[in-house]
Amino acid sequence: MQSAIPTQFLEHTAAAKIERELTERFGPLLTADHLAEVLHRPLESLRWSLWQQNEFARTINSTRVKIGRRNYYRAADLAVILAGGATQ
Repeated sequence: MQSAIPTQFLEHTAAAKIERELTERFGPLLTADHLAEVLHRPLESLRWSLWQQNEFARTINSTRVKIGRRNYYRAADLAVILAGGATQ
């Protein structure tokens, strides 16, 4: 049975909920440690994966912000990805 609620609305609602949870827990920018925790992956494994040339790395790295020598990941953009939404 199909839901009467449009899929786009559900994705935005799910993304908003995930963004709120990420922001409350980690703030607007996540470190690699935080990202590894969210994805339930060892930090070194995540770092290795993000250096590869594949869809996963491109998708996650599209949320990356470099401040000085450090890399951070935008919670709002990660929420859209984790909710199953499209990336830019």
